[in-house]
Amino acid sequence: MSDRAARDHLAQELRALRARASTPSYTVIATWGGNRTPKVNLGRSKLSQWFSGESVPADVNAFDALVCFLERRAAQKQGTTRRPTSVMEGLRAAADAERRRATASTRMTLMDGACTSAGRDAEPGAPLPTGSVVSLVEAVEELMAQAELVFEHNVRAFHGFGEAVHPSDLDALAAVDHALVAVRTAARPMRVLMPTYQPVIDKLLELCTDVRRWCTEDGIPDDDDDIFVSFYLQYVPQLKELLEKFVLVAAQGRSPQLPTMGGAQDSQASDRA
Repeated sequence: MSDRAARDHLAQELRALRARASTPSYTVIATWGGNRTPKVNLGRSKLSQWFSGESVPADVNAFDALVCFLERRAAQKQGTTRRPTSVMEGLRAAADAERRRATASTRMTLMDGACTSAGRDAEPGAPLPTGSVVSLVEAVEELMAQAELVFEHNVRAFHGFGEAVHPSDLDALAAVDHALVAVRTAARPMRVLMPTYQPVIDKLLELCTDVRRWCTEDGIPDDDDDIFVSFYLQYVPQLKELLEKFVLVAAQGRSPQLPTMGGAQDSQASDRA
């Protein structure tokens, strides 16, 4: 069974529910969330990751509000009976439990030092520098968290695309810069201690830099128009996927293979053509 079967099932059901509701755009959903009382944060980057299965909804209140909105629209459009929110909440809870188990398992393996090899360049029986692995992983996760705060703020502010970050946002952006420095600092000894991991570590650094660069992107047109696809929303899932693979191979002591990933800017250029 897939280690993300519950997450994929949840995303599939969310997409089906959205289709029954006549596929409202992420902009429509986000605007509805911002106008209701109390307000619900349903930013488009968050919605994109929920519906694609890239992330599991952690905000139960926001998720329940989304399901209620879609179920109500589906009932109006299709004339069907609204299902209780507990149906989708059960799927969300299962997906969240699956994610927590996977994270706990790999982290525990690393922290316990269960792996005894760092790849082909390590001497037989040489201990894996687990502390360094965990430090790098935590630094990357902190970068993503800080970058998401900047991105979400810019999207809600509806600044014009390409404008400089507003001075009031500089403190938040400084936190992203600080997190990126921490990632680079944590990666430096890893490249020496784990030579076979260098390509993956270098790709992690590249994607972290891309996420930092494009978290200031804002004024994104409606995603359903296929006019523009956010660089940020392309790089973040790639970074999450690569980080998960890195943790897994490090915990198992395998020599990593860099996954093939399409260039976000290349696909962006073709979308604009």
